[in-house]
Amino acid sequence: MANKQLLIRADASLEIGMGHRVRCQILADLFREKGWLVSFVCHASCRQMSADEDIFISHEDIFLEMAAQADLVILDHYQYDSKMIEALYKAQSKLLLIDDMNDRGALYCHWLLNPISLDYQANFSDLKRSYQEIPELFLGLDYALLRPQFRQRSLSSSEKLLITLGGTDPLSLTLPILKCLNSLGFRSENMLVMLGQNAKGAGQVIAFCRQQNIEYHQGVREVAALMDRAKMAISAGGSTLFELAAMNVPSIFLQIADNQTELLKEHESYAWCRVHRMHDKEKDVRSLMVAKICEQVLEDWDDTDYLSQCQSRIPHSQCSGLDQILENIESTL
Repeated sequence: MANKQLLIRADASLEIGMGHRVRCQILADLFREKGWLVSFVCHASCRQMSADEDIFISHEDIFLEMAAQADLVILDHYQYDSKMIEALYKAQSKLLLIDDMNDRGALYCHWLLNPISLDYQANFSDLKRSYQEIPELFLGLDYALLRPQFRQRSLSSSEKLLITLGGTDPLSLTLPILKCLNSLGFRSENMLVMLGQNAKGAGQVIAFCRQQNIEYHQGVREVAALMDRAKMAISAGGSTLFELAAMNVPSIFLQIADNQTELLKEHESYAWCRVHRMHDKEKDVRSLMVAKICEQVLEDWDDTDYLSQCQSRIPHSQCSGLDQILENIESTL
């Protein structure tokens, strides 16, 4: 019996970031363990941050032709609006759609995954009317796409402030944060910088870290081991949120992309983290925000009651949903 084929449509670039690719890689690994043949399909303009074995396309019509021949398609791509999603669904109805915001109107898919519990019922009337189908919903924290290294919570103590602004740091925030913390007297030995392999301005960040004897790591694979050393974190507000929550790290999250809005809103309501929305601010405003954030770090750093309360409020994913997704899909095909 031939192995089933899964195509994953997700891009990564300096502008888009790495989040879509990273979380889809988790699903790719799970399907490969089940014997599936898995291929990422990426736009040719994103070749720099893709793998050599990826399939590159110059136009989405090419992907639609490929999708029709696959057994399953996973779509994690915000340039796909409702009409484009419907066109893909017509080509391949066995479509798993990953969503964050519920802001694209009608959604045409067989399965929908979102680790935030949003209300999608109004999105499926067109799908039911035209195709007599209502998608299977995988919603909520148990469907957070966490790598195995994050599925064991750590309760160890540490004295590091982890600073990690995503795979690409698109707003170039790492260096201003380090300089500001340094000017406020935050000790270099308490800073721990984690840079993506393709982070903007990485050379300048590394030079400053070396000058100030700040520990830094770039292109880290075992991210959980670094997070395990963190007392607090300043982080981009994407999928890293779930990782820091799993590792029990009180955090300050900086929104650097539109699609992080609902995720940050939900977790801010749990009161285990602080949130600052920077994606829609001008550079001079972001500079003022960085100064206030760093001042807040100094206040929080020695406030053991605050940090303890944050840890007690962190919601934790059981990751039980990932196996359910695979079982549901395989039983359907």
